[in-house]
Order: sequence, then structure tokens, then C-alpha cells
Amino acid sequence: MNQEIGSEPNKWQRITDEQWIAFFGPNASYFMRQVERIRSGERPEFLFEGFFLGLTWMLYRKMYLVAFCTLMLILMESTIEEGLYMLFDAGYGTQRWIGIVLSLGMASIQGTFANQVYLWYAEQKISGEIDGKAVHLPEVLLARIASRGGTSWYFILILIGFFGLALVAANIIDLLQAF
Repeated sequence: MNQEIGSEPNKWQRITDEQWIAFFGPNASYFMRQVERIRSGERPEFLFEGFFLGLTWMLYRKMYLVAFCTLMLILMESTIEEGLYMLFDAGYGTQRWIGIVLSLGMASIQGTFANQVYLWYAEQKISGEIDGKAVHLPEVLLARIASRGGTSWYFILILIGFFGLALVAANIIDLLQAF
């Protein structure tokens, strides 16, 4: 994303409202307000779901690659943070406060840019369908756009199941070590 999100108004005008709505799925009215803000040259609003749910919200909105890249940034930041703790011999209290401040900072960044990133992602996916359309029927194009966007609980449910299994495995390992 090398340009400001609202710097190409024609890019945001060429996608019809019907196509945006098809992509957004649930809460389309909220995201359409954000598209209108961009069309009028304003920045999208702060997204509280991005602040509080971060990666989970990205997965829910099918932004798998964006979520993976964000996770890699978080892991890289955590690794640097741990190295600095060891280098400066930071105590537990200091580590805790720095962790809280960094977590709030990361959540604030996610909340601030979540709408921009999602709308950029949506524009890329919709434009890809429009530009590469082999099908000229509007209904089929809308169906293809809808299938590229919307929401999905599948990945979140898989993650919850994975963490549940990891907890069970950890408890089994603890029980086996007790014997």
C-alpha cells in the first residue's frame, strides 16, 4: 500500500455500491459508510473490533495473509522485546508494564488501520474479479465477489479447537509427569 487510501478517488468510484455490499456481507452498511468517507477524501473511522479482536477479526473477515503478516510482526516485536529485557536485565514489574504499553500500542495501531487495510483488501479482491471477469452476467459477477468477501467462522473455530487440543495435551503431559 504505497499510496494514501483515498488518493485515487476513481478507483473507489469504479466499484459499484452493489459490488461493495456483495463483498462486505454482514455489516455492509457500516463498511459502506467507510467507503463513502474515502470517496469524500476522509479517512475511515477507528474500528473497535480491530482494537479488541485484532487477528481474530482479520480471520473472521477472511484476510488470512494480512493476519499472518500481522502475526509475524507481533512475533518479531516480541522477540526483540525479550532480547531487550535480557540485555537490560529488566525486572518483572518493568517487563509487565512495558508489555501492557506495547500491547495497547499494537491494539491501537490495529484499530486505527483496520478499516483502511480491510477496504484496501476488499478493493483488491473486487477489482481482481472485475478485471479478470470471464463471466459477463452481473449476477454471476456479484456471486463471485460475494464468495471472495464476507465473513467466515471456520478458521476461528479451527483455532479454538487447536488451542483446546493443546490444553488437553498439556494436561495429559502434566498428568504423565506426575506418575
